[in-house]
Amino acid sequence: MSQSTNKACFATLALGPQHIFHARQLAMDLEFFAPAHSLLVLSDQPHAFDKHPNVRALRHQQQSVFRCFHDKRFLIDASLHHAGTCIVIDSNVRILAPIAADAFEDLEPGISAAHLYSIESKWRSDENNREHASKKEQASLSREKHIVGKALRVIGTTPNEARFPQEYLYAIKGSDKATQVREWLGAWSNLAHYFDFHRLPWSEGFGIGLAAAATAMPVECVRILPDSAYYKERTHLFNLKTFRNPVSREQERCHAQQTLLKESFDSQRFSFLQTRIKQLNRFGRLRLRHWSDAVWLDALRKTAQTAN
Repeated sequence: MSQSTNKACFATLALGPQHIFHARQLAMDLEFFAPAHSLLVLSDQPHAFDKHPNVRALRHQQQSVFRCFHDKRFLIDASLHHAGTCIVIDSNVRILAPIAADAFEDLEPGISAAHLYSIESKWRSDENNREHASKKEQASLSREKHIVGKALRVIGTTPNEARFPQEYLYAIKGSDKATQVREWLGAWSNLAHYFDFHRLPWSEGFGIGLAAAATAMPVECVRILPDSAYYKERTHLFNLKTFRNPVSREQERCHAQQTLLKESFDSQRFSFLQTRIKQLNRFGRLRLRHWSDAVWLDALRKTAQTAN
């Protein structure tokens, strides 16, 4: 993993028509508001970005079983071959204000997350969130605690010590210890397979945080972008509900647009059966190769023992 430049680049996944559409909007936002920063995209249709001069698009097919969240580890690996800092951002984030060329120079090596919690505080929040059960699909909160808790014990940490970064905006900065980033990505890969094996699709934040705990990777909460400088549906709805941060007219406009787009794409989506068949095929291949989770937990244990 070589870092040929100290510059920062943005990076996102764009798998499927909806996320490709969002990623193209993000590319235009960055071209206008952040011309000094490029955007790396992993997509199943890289040619869709041919007319975006600030985009480097690479072909990628989903590797995770149920959802593509853990595939961001491939995105980070590709980014850090060309830039010293990778700003991982969801494709449906909109940029609303200028971003300076040196905006990310002061980030410390390691993981910098716009929103960061302990796993324990994350679980307490989920217990109070009535939407949790519907969003988590295959896993209840109690089952999630059991699966994540098993990995915590193997690594030798606790829910109060381990961190959970929100996955839609965070930065990874390399350092002279390039092997640490490589080991962190390796630990995340083991966790991705472990979570897929146990049918825990909404687990990217756990993968990032537990891999950091296993490899002693620094994790800190950093205001990567001002709250008014971007729109993300989740934070927008949270701000409307709690009145914690003011909502701008631009954010309201983006929310209205994305709501209409979501309804439009929902009506064009593949049938549930088609999606389910693809998931079951990937899950079947994983189960054929591994009959237990021991291979990934043993690897995590060895990584944690070496790092700590």
